[in-house]
Amino acid sequence: HSGSPAVCAGAYIPASTKRNTVMVIRSLVITTTLVILAAAPAAAVDEAINDVRGIVGFWPENYEANGSDVGIDSAYRLAGQYMRSLDSFGDAGGLIYGAEASFTFASGDNIDSTALVLDGHLGYGYILPNMPAIHFEGTAFLGLGLETVDAGGNDDIGPLINYGIRAAGFYTFENSWQLGLDLRFLIDSTSSQDLGGGDFDYEDDGVAVLFAFGKRI
Repeated sequence: HSGSPAVCAGAYIPASTKRNTVMVIRSLVITTTLVILAAAPAAAVDEAINDVRGIVGFWPENYEANGSDVGIDSAYRLAGQYMRSLDSFGDAGGLIYGAEASFTFASGDNIDSTALVLDGHLGYGYILPNMPAIHFEGTAFLGLGLETVDAGGNDDIGPLINYGIRAAGFYTFENSWQLGLDLRFLIDSTSSQDLGGGDFDYEDDGVAVLFAFGKRI
């Protein structure tokens, strides 16, 4: 593609096979989560959140180099997150804030990238009055980090900035463990790269579907 970094030929795996594998993984994770939620008892009333979580899921695959698609067909994020409320929630909820450290892995036929990012979150949380085991979070996030791009036998590492919005829901069990669904709209992620042919912007955006497993402390 015009503006894309040079790439080298490698073993070809049909895109349809990769897409089918991703769909199977998504279905298994969603089904397992729903079964656990249906079988487990609810948590006791808690009017504040102070949660530590592990997060894993599917990141947007819309990677471009200087505006041209680079052929990424799988992207995943693995993260650790801490989120808490500023104070006890009132009837209308309250302010929440947190931080997240993550690795994001993206791969295509001839290109791979890895990003290490630290995100800050700020937004609003709400606990259902009649079902306090369930609470919702809406935050904006802004992150800084480093991203490595490897293509055509060349690689580079450059500074990254990303930002977007997030909506998430969580179910907290009586023993304080919790499961959640975390949906994000990545407005923009950009890192500066140079693989030997001059500087270019390596960019991504789109919808992420993540799953959270954590505990209230």
